[in-house]
Amino acid sequence: MLALVITTFLNWAESFYHYILLKPPSFTKVPQPIEGLKGKDVSLDCELSGTAPFQITWFKDKKPLTESRKYKMLSEGSSVTLHVIGIEPQDVGQYECKVSNSVGSETCQTLKLSNMTVILGQEVSLQATVKGSEPITVSWVQDKDHILRDGDNRRITFENNNVTLKVFKADATTAGRYTCRLTNDAGTAECFANLNVLGL
Repeated sequence: MLALVITTFLNWAESFYHYILLKPPSFTKVPQPIEGLKGKDVSLDCELSGTAPFQITWFKDKKPLTESRKYKMLSEGSSVTLHVIGIEPQDVGQYECKVSNSVGSETCQTLKLSNMTVILGQEVSLQATVKGSEPITVSWVQDKDHILRDGDNRRITFENNNVTLKVFKADATTAGRYTCRLTNDAGTAECFANLNVLGL
């Protein structure tokens, strides 16, 4: 969406037109999920493009955040940052940044996965909700360096803004730390989960 503002100046019977092209906001860098040591400070960083001034609102699990001893919000030029002070287990969640200007708005969010425990032989699914501009490339990684693909015992799908890794029967190779990585023109976002298998 583009908006065009035309201002007319009259001077000695001549008309001069001054064109201002207004652009809605968009994200050139999106925040990564919160992950760190208990008690440490972490930051969520965004980079913006579009026509200033911008109005910035941060959310956690769909609830708006306000400046406090817990949250510090900074906005300078095209950079926007949310500082979370002294992280605790309850700080884990889905964070969103909404930016608006006079011609539009845009929202980006961190991805969220939950740790899971399953019984040997059970079916298990890891799922994350995705919001962003397509095309989006999806990849799953187990234990940092094992890139996962469709196989006899697992299926990866990306439908209706949900990316899912399904394991049909959990076994000894299923347990581990999983990373869901999504990439588009604005950058890369990741989320993490630990999967434990009982009965090994």
